[in-house]
Amino acid sequence: MRRALLVLAAVASAYLVAAWLVQPGFFDGPLNAPSYRWLSPPPGVVSAGAPLGGHGSIPLRGGQSEPASVFTGEAPPQVAVSLLPGSFEAATEVEIRPVAGKPPPAGQVCVTNIYLVTASRPLRKEAVVALEYSSQLPDPSAVYWSPDREAGWSPLANSRANGDWYIWARSTQFGYFVACYPSGAIAGPRLSGQTLPIIVALGIVLVLVAGIPLAVLRRAR
Repeated sequence: MRRALLVLAAVASAYLVAAWLVQPGFFDGPLNAPSYRWLSPPPGVVSAGAPLGGHGSIPLRGGQSEPASVFTGEAPPQVAVSLLPGSFEAATEVEIRPVAGKPPPAGQVCVTNIYLVTASRPLRKEAVVALEYSSQLPDPSAVYWSPDREAGWSPLANSRANGDWYIWARSTQFGYFVACYPSGAIAGPRLSGQTLPIIVALGIVLVLVAGIPLAVLRRAR
């Protein structure tokens, strides 16, 4: 019994050490490498490259536009716009592109690029705008919207984060979108894709090692 426990503990320890030294494998997770593409990354944040835009043609069928989704070109996309049936009165072209030069919302730290969403026809129904945000920064509290380059920003009250680096909101108008959190907010600790496997593996080792003295005592009795 004692020998078996020692072997198990040694195997678990060796696996932990090997996982620490070898990649990819054990430590694969969302924070291993920066995946967000920035136009201008914040200080200390690494960009995975230049962000991409997106374009979609929304056809008309049965007197109304079809339901559709328009994405930027990354995999996964950094922006997705979902449209209901009848969102437009005619066939429509929708474009998404990252933009520079527009100041971000005052008092906010933005964790996405600023994106401009435009359509060749007026939007008649609510659209859902989903923004991927950088895993190197705290979670955003809201999606902010602005109608044009010179106007101010308004938070979209229905903003929701889904826990997978995306935040989405419903909007009745297109324009500029960005996701941010208040500059005075304190970010809580976050378990990355590396931290959780370390904790699990250490827990296994500790349980196995702790069981060795009990096995020895039982054998002695």
